[in-house]
Amino acid sequence: MSSILEHPDDERFYVENVEPLIANVEQKGVYLYFLFRCPVSGFEAQAKIQPGEEHHEVSSALTGNPRLAGLLKNALQREKAGGTDYTVDEIEEAACDAFESVSKDFFWDGSRWTHWEANDRVLTFLSYGEMLEDIDAEQRSVLRRVLGAVAQADGKVDASERELLETLLGHDASVAGAGGIPSAREIRKLKTRTVASAVVCLGYAIACVDGNLDPAEEDLLSLVCEAVKLGTLKQWELKKIAQAFIVDEALARTYKDGTASDEERLEVYKFGRGLGLTIPELRELEWRFLRRTGLTPD
Repeated sequence: MSSILEHPDDERFYVENVEPLIANVEQKGVYLYFLFRCPVSGFEAQAKIQPGEEHHEVSSALTGNPRLAGLLKNALQREKAGGTDYTVDEIEEAACDAFESVSKDFFWDGSRWTHWEANDRVLTFLSYGEMLEDIDAEQRSVLRRVLGAVAQADGKVDASERELLETLLGHDASVAGAGGIPSAREIRKLKTRTVASAVVCLGYAIACVDGNLDPAEEDLLSLVCEAVKLGTLKQWELKKIAQAFIVDEALARTYKDGTASDEERLEVYKFGRGLGLTIPELRELEWRFLRRTGLTPD
């Protein structure tokens, strides 16, 4: 039975959403071999499937799928003499079924499939953190002062903020904030936009870790963005990356024994909602957490 029939209300597995992932198709005997490729990361997955038993002449073109038709034309040409040609419907259903068998390695973002690690905001946050470990002393001073200023912006340094400062800054956490908020001229000592983005992203993590993004904290980070000419869209993206990391950490605590009750999961969702994240965003974050940690997503 085709994936479309198995998922009558699930457009994710319709051929128009699966076809962009098909990098190659080969036929060997009665089997079709599909190669699916993530359009973002290049990750590849292979699947073998035998379409329906009735064999008819393949149409010279697949209506609405010219690229897939081109792939199949070469793949199936040598098999025509053997009488193993398939109908358009059989091929399209086979593509959907084949992709379904490897779909656990992909994530549906609402408009397309990508490899689950592609566009993973938590991994992006961690890469920012690793990059900042190697910056020079002058840039590290700016990082330390920005994070310290963010922690103090709402008038108090929460225990969770202090703990995250220690995680991100190590021995420098004890003097975080010393020297006050860096000036625009000092902030511009950050040598690249990527380093500046990393500093802002970690700043948002400090701002969000207590479950409340205070306007004073965001205003301070806006000043940093203005100093290094990071636009509002980039600032929004960095905030989302940081929030994903903070929620991921909350999920790690909740699933520390490998499972979590609905009540415990609800608390994480409430925490995320307090940061302004939507339910679909939180579901995606939980799915990615479970996939990344080897636990089975629901």
